[in-house]
Amino acid sequence: MDTPIDLDALTAGKPLIYLYALSPKCPSYQSQIEQLQAAADELAGRGIALASIFNEGRSAMDGNALDDDIAGSLRNAYTPRADRFQIVLVGPAGNVLHRDDAPLLTSAILRYFDSAGQPEKDS
Repeated sequence: MDTPIDLDALTAGKPLIYLYALSPKCPSYQSQIEQLQAAADELAGRGIALASIFNEGRSAMDGNALDDDIAGSLRNAYTPRADRFQIVLVGPAGNVLHRDDAPLLTSAILRYFDSAGQPEKDS
């Protein structure tokens, strides 16, 4: 069973990808998460955290359950539309780098982080 996490400890100074969807069954969410899972090593090498925030279903960050209060705070912080998918890219300083209502190619996501000064992956 997943253990709820301390969001501040996990995200402090990290680049973040937030995926918002009504549920894990949302087709746009499924498309995006498949792309990101295929690039999991690349994302991990760059220290990029991934949060999936759902209106229906258990929200998680990097595979760890988020309690309902934290998931609710994240919904309020970035104000996604409740009825559709949204991806929000947040830089290490907490600034929103990009927001989109459609899935993004992983290469485009990495370019947003690179242009914000995200360090290159370790070799």
